[in-house]
Amino acid sequence: MESQSMRLNEGWQTLKGTRMNADAADLWFDNYQPDGTGNGACGAMFFNGRLINTDCDTKSFFICEHELDNTRTPASISS
Repeated sequence: MESQSMRLNEGWQTLKGTRMNADAADLWFDNYQPDGTGNGACGAMFFNGRLINTDCDTKSFFICEHELDNTRTPASISS
């Protein structure tokens, strides 16, 4: 399995695969901007909507995103 440190230079991306500019200071909260040191290989959203880098082993609340493969039309109800 590829280590996180080997992928550090690939940069940040969203769940949809869109690359993020890690140097965009307006995205990051205070001193939590990634600097390539320490264990901050994963990211999280802070309470104010800004991003922080964090250790990938940190336990936290999360939001899952799931893309639907197809949609179903509800059956009509006869009265």
